[in-house]
Amino acid sequence: MKKMFFYAALATAALVSCSKDNGFEAPFVEENETKEAIKFNLSSNINVTTRGKGAVGGMGTPEDPNNWDGEELYVYMFKKGTMELAEDSTVAPDPITNEYQPYFKNVMIKAPAADADKDSFEENEFGGTKKYYGQNKYNVYDFFAYHADDAVLDELGNRVEPILNGAGDAFTVPVTIDGTQDLMVAKAGLNQEDTDKLQGSDLTRVYSAYSARRNVHPRFAFSHELSRFVFNAVSANEKAKDITITKVEVVANTEATMTVAATDPSKLGLSDWKTPATLLLKDKNSDSFTPQVLGEKDDVVALGESLLLAPKAKEEGNNDPVTYTLAVEYTNGTSSTVFNSVITAPAKTDNEFKKGYHYTVNIMVYGFEEIKLICDLTPWQDGGDIPVGDEE
Repeated sequence: MKKMFFYAALATAALVSCSKDNGFEAPFVEENETKEAIKFNLSSNINVTTRGKGAVGGMGTPEDPNNWDGEELYVYMFKKGTMELAEDSTVAPDPITNEYQPYFKNVMIKAPAADADKDSFEENEFGGTKKYYGQNKYNVYDFFAYHADDAVLDELGNRVEPILNGAGDAFTVPVTIDGTQDLMVAKAGLNQEDTDKLQGSDLTRVYSAYSARRNVHPRFAFSHELSRFVFNAVSANEKAKDITITKVEVVANTEATMTVAATDPSKLGLSDWKTPATLLLKDKNSDSFTPQVLGEKDDVVALGESLLLAPKAKEEGNNDPVTYTLAVEYTNGTSSTVFNSVITAPAKTDNEFKKGYHYTVNIMVYGFEEIKLICDLTPWQDGGDIPVGDEE
């Protein structure tokens, strides 16, 4: 999948008027260094295309551009190699507990609007307070970020915060999806350009005030953790004219555990899927689906926006095809019926529905008496075309 990079520029800081005498440390700076606040920059844009806020990251075409649209991204900062939250000793401790507060503990960073003429966050857009590295220049940190949309809300609509697991090696949060949320995770890491700026043991000082002064900042490459399905209805012959598609539903798992930070980055993402349910294809930014009427032969009608579903892999020892159950309700104006079928995983993706892949499902309508299904595979990276249920 095409990577989407999100930069967190943790910069250097200068000595300020506060001191240890009034309860907290001044930001650390080496001699002749200037003060800079933490900044968050974007190297590429991201497109939002469904309800929830929805699928993040377009295909990079004029019709499907990559634009941020005010998405909420949540950030963590830990002491390197641990799940111990980094404490900000440059700010006075809590007056009640007398403890320093974490730098970034599930702190929300809001991306620019789609029409904003900028590619970075303002310095004060996270909590209204600038943050600086502390006095110990040898402190090194790990950064994690995730996007979960409204999949982490409880029954009362309150956002559930990730918690440290029993093993103490990961932060996790339960998620519940309805097909409209794009779930994404990232650990900040170096690309080749960043690596070239550092030499030898300097790589051990990522990320820190030292690396920031060399213009190496936390870089997030978010990965999509769900599979995306886009649906079209196609008039396969003249008999399909004026048929109306009134509903599209897919049965899929809806609950999982989302690991948003871990000492082992391979554990990031979604696991323990359960609770299958019928998910309704919806319009963009809507809780409903607008019926679509088919036109003349070869007419193609887009249905709703898309469904973001749990990835599916082949089970060891089971040769049955990996499928999703599909139901399409349609009418000719006098009567209606439901077409039941399956969407079969394409061979070109090892007979699996993979995370980060975009599948276009073309519902071939031949008339009120017959409907066929074709699944075209279009990943957020590269892909191929796979027919499913086509005529012999």
